[in-house]
Amino acid sequence: MTRAVLTRRHGDIAVTAASGVGAAVGLWLMVAPLVLGYSPHSSAAWWSDLAAGGATVFVSVCQVAGLRRTWPVAIAPAAVACWLLAAPTALDLRATERAAAVNDLLAGAMLFIAVLTYVAGVYVRDVTSRPMPRASTDE
Repeated sequence: MTRAVLTRRHGDIAVTAASGVGAAVGLWLMVAPLVLGYSPHSSAAWWSDLAAGGATVFVSVCQVAGLRRTWPVAIAPAAVACWLLAAPTALDLRATERAAAVNDLLAGAMLFIAVLTYVAGVYVRDVTSRPMPRASTDE
């Protein structure tokens, strides 16, 4: 029977992959208004995606640069993901800018999955880096 063994390396890989996905989503959000052709009358969608993308790229770069060792770094992308999931309703994008609404929902879902992967990677890394308790040899 094969048993999966998680190591510190697995946690580091998950953290790095989640940061990479976060950076890719952030970059996409920054160029999406140009690529998808948001209407000029929808400046709220334009600035929302630009701010969310910039914040996501900044945090992802911080995670890769060495601040990834702290749990609070995961809070910012989680907040951005929640905003992206709520933005179509909050900014009434469903009626005015359907492409922006779908884009925000998909980007928010992908970012939320990346945050969960990041948190799982940090947990695996931290748990596997602790020394294992020794078995008692008292008889």
